[in-house]
Amino acid sequence: MGQILTIDTGGTKTRIVQFSEIFNTESAFDAPVLHEIEFSTPYDGDEYVAQVADVIRSDFPDFDCDENGVVAIAIRGQIANDCVSDAAKFGWDKFPVVEKLTDLVKKPVLVANDAKVGALGAFSTDFRGRGLYLPIGTGVGISLIIDGELSHEMSGTEVGSMRVLRGDEYIRWETTVSGDMIYEKTGFHGDELPPDHPFWHEYAESLGAGILTILPIFYPDEVIIGGGVANQFPYYGEMLQKFVQENTSPRLKNTRISAAHDPRYTVNRGALIYALKNRNFDHEN
Repeated sequence: MGQILTIDTGGTKTRIVQFSEIFNTESAFDAPVLHEIEFSTPYDGDEYVAQVADVIRSDFPDFDCDENGVVAIAIRGQIANDCVSDAAKFGWDKFPVVEKLTDLVKKPVLVANDAKVGALGAFSTDFRGRGLYLPIGTGVGISLIIDGELSHEMSGTEVGSMRVLRGDEYIRWETTVSGDMIYEKTGFHGDELPPDHPFWHEYAESLGAGILTILPIFYPDEVIIGGGVANQFPYYGEMLQKFVQENTSPRLKNTRISAAHDPRYTVNRGALIYALKNRNFDHEN
């Protein structure tokens, strides 16, 4: 089995991670990070693939020499026929990222929506039931996993664009909970705000307002928050759970809300599992 190089392409940064060698999806969920590189995401498609290829050659030489290596890209946007459209901030329209990167790295390349594969990295392989993954960064994504398998119910869903009532007006949900909003509203990044800052109470209610809308649609057994704000979950998580329990229907009061156990690498780990499931590397899949 060749190595799998995972690429989490965000609206701000791209993180390339190589995990230690694994042989099945179970070990992939907890595989240690072997090496990683992070850089600002180029918005131009050709510049993006050129920089990714350069980083692979210069910083992952053992992978570059692996004839059986595979690249797995996770990126926000719509994926169709190995092309990416509507990726956050990029302005890509059917950009053939797989074809272009394959030509440069001479390796098979897979691409998938970051929220979709993030669910694979957020929920353990033995999870049974309905799990909802909500990655929150520059925007808000969503993915549903049922008994360990990704559901196609979420294809094309732009949950961050739904309107929620805040005060006396309806506004886009992602403008009330994104990482950019935290900085714009407080002047600090989330990891710079102390746990007892009053903002976290407001944030819990803003996040809860959207979750209350989603719960009756998908009836998840568990909701996992991912992305940058997952790191601050201890600051607002208890208030969020209480807000949702007090305002949702009796049938949904027991829905558990938690943070991804390893938010920095959730998407990269999901891309690794996605590659295993789709390249027949997993002995059991």
